[in-house]
Amino acid sequence: MPRFFWSGDYKRGPNGLIEVGFHNTAAAWIIPIGSELKLIGTYANLSKLTNGYKGAIQAHHLIEVRHLLKLGLPISHAPAVILSKAEHVMISNSLFKLLPKGFTYTRTQIMNAYKQAYKAYPEWIEATSQYLGF
Repeated sequence: MPRFFWSGDYKRGPNGLIEVGFHNTAAAWIIPIGSELKLIGTYANLSKLTNGYKGAIQAHHLIEVRHLLKLGLPISHAPAVILSKAEHVMISNSLFKLLPKGFTYTRTQIMNAYKQAYKAYPEWIEATSQYLGF
C-alpha cells in the first residue's frame, strides 16, 4: 500500500493534531499515534489523493453516505480516511451488519454502532462524534 508524505505547510493544532492544508485551507489532519501518523481529512480532499491508484486505495467516509443524507449533513465535507480496497470492504461490511440497510437510525444509534465498528480507531470515533454533533 502506498504511503503518503506531506511536504507542504502545516501547523500544530489542538490536541496535538498536525494540521495540513490544501490551497491554504485546512483539509486534513495528521494525527500522531505512537510511532504512526494517521491521516483524517474531508472526503472531497482525500478522494483526490486516491486518484490514479485504480481502486487499490480508497477514501472511506467515516460516516456512511446513507446516514449523512438522512441527517442532512454535507457528504463532501464529511471526515474520511484512506484505506486499501480490502480494508474498505471489511469496514463497510462490519457497518452493514451493525446498521442494516433499509432502516432509519437516530444520531445516537449511529454513533453507538460506529463506536463498536471503530473501537480499534479512537481517532475515527472522535472525528465521527464531532461531525455528528456530539
